[in-house]
Amino acid sequence: MTDQRTASPYDYASNDSHAPGHEAVVDLTDGAAEIDLTTPTNEQYSVPELEELIDEAISMVAQGRPLPMSSTVKVNKAELMEVLEEIREALPEELRRARWLLKEKEEFLAQARQERQEIIDQGRAQVARMIERQEITRAAEARARQIVAEARADARTLQRRVEDYCDHKLASFEAVLERTSRTLQQGREKLLGTAAAEGEIGNGPVGTPSPQVSNQPPPPPVN
Repeated sequence: MTDQRTASPYDYASNDSHAPGHEAVVDLTDGAAEIDLTTPTNEQYSVPELEELIDEAISMVAQGRPLPMSSTVKVNKAELMEVLEEIREALPEELRRARWLLKEKEEFLAQARQERQEIIDQGRAQVARMIERQEITRAAEARARQIVAEARADARTLQRRVEDYCDHKLASFEAVLERTSRTLQQGREKLLGTAAAEGEIGNGPVGTPSPQVSNQPPPPPVN
């Protein structure tokens, strides 16, 4: 429900009245300010100063003299308009700063995410290279162990073959030595038998012819 009341002497029907000391009715509606995202260069206002201007405007309204039978207060229009103009001039710059900071924040976050991803990718690549080197090292060690095992097996096989060969040769030499020993023993026995026979013949009756001793060597033993 609209509050309808009789206009007081201090009310203004239009914005054409600018007499100081009267109640100010201010329309803050303004066209949308064009805000860019370039780096702010105007250092005229800062956030604390803007807050001070807003606090000053609020204080002027709060300390205004109230009018009887209404919630309207009487303030100095010129002073309030001056403060509001300063606020209006500062707002576009602060909004532009805020948008620029947001843009910088997004770019910083994007760059940070990119750098983080690059670090992660580099770490993964380094881990992959380390794993690959470890795999190569393990494969080389396994191959080396296999070569050593094969060499030891070949050495054992060769040793067994050499031992078998030597044992076979020694057995052959032993058999030859045994046969030679038997042959020598038989030869000695024959020689001893021949000498004994000759002695008996020499001791026989007179006129008995002595047997003819062959000069042929004894026949070789039969293997």
